[in-house]
Amino acid sequence: MNLISARSISLPARLTINQDVWLEVLRYFRISLAEDSTGEIRGKRATLLSAALSCPAIAEPALDELWRSMTSLEAVLGVFGDASYGKSVGLVFVEDDDDESWDLSMSPAESSKYLPRIQKSLQRVRYLHFDSWPSDKELSLWQSLAALIRTPVLCSNLKSLWLDMQNFCDGDLISAPCLFLILSSTLKTLTLLNCPKGPRLRTAHLLLSMLKSHDTSLLEISYHGHTDDKTFRLISEFPSLKSIKIREYLDSEDDEGYLKIEDFKDLRHNASLTTIEFDIDIVSVDDEEELGPSLTSLEALCDLTLCIH
Repeated sequence: MNLISARSISLPARLTINQDVWLEVLRYFRISLAEDSTGEIRGKRATLLSAALSCPAIAEPALDELWRSMTSLEAVLGVFGDASYGKSVGLVFVEDDDDESWDLSMSPAESSKYLPRIQKSLQRVRYLHFDSWPSDKELSLWQSLAALIRTPVLCSNLKSLWLDMQNFCDGDLISAPCLFLILSSTLKTLTLLNCPKGPRLRTAHLLLSMLKSHDTSLLEISYHGHTDDKTFRLISEFPSLKSIKIREYLDSEDDEGYLKIEDFKDLRHNASLTTIEFDIDIVSVDDEEELGPSLTSLEALCDLTLCIH
């Protein structure tokens, strides 16, 4: 797709076309972090920013699109402008031989100016996409922002979270509870990747438990990891689910199915479930033949896919 660059787009200060038309134009530049290339994302962001700055009539919807999908919350520091980088006001990341931290420099007057902007930007975030476990710098920023704006949840309108645990290590366990700061009860879609036995699986369990404690009405869960009875129970504990997709993370060639037919009884509470997709390897060989009959109680189910490695 050929993108309109920020330099070539020219928007009138006063719109003569119905605003709904311009909203459709802005949706053309909607960012997909899972599908768009780096160049496409950069081009779309530049165009959306240009629209927000040059045309007040569509500034708000343009900013909504600009902030909709993010890979980090560090961009929120842009509300401070160049002052943040001049270390005169705002949050600045300080590194020395002994420690790394975010340094806050802001007067009460500056707080009243900048904090509403920070809150507004965070409220625009709908999708968070992490191709790897967030860095210590990112996680400490979340803590600093939460303390700064005094809120238990940073992205109060978050709809989708994508988290790849590939580079998660034992030392990251201590920072795992920081996920609590981005888990909104508005979340509808969760994707968890690369969760074998060990610390990554325990963190996945923690994440699912935290979402349950928020009374989150998840609609879709996509999970790639070790799938024992506890994992399956935690996934199926969301009665609002419409789609469950599970890919088994085999730790060795000797691994066998972990789930018994009794475990699938947990799905009886998922009356809205329309789609189930998982590896047949998660089911005990002795129980494979009974799998189909065990799902007959799911009256809304219309798409069942069993995959074989």
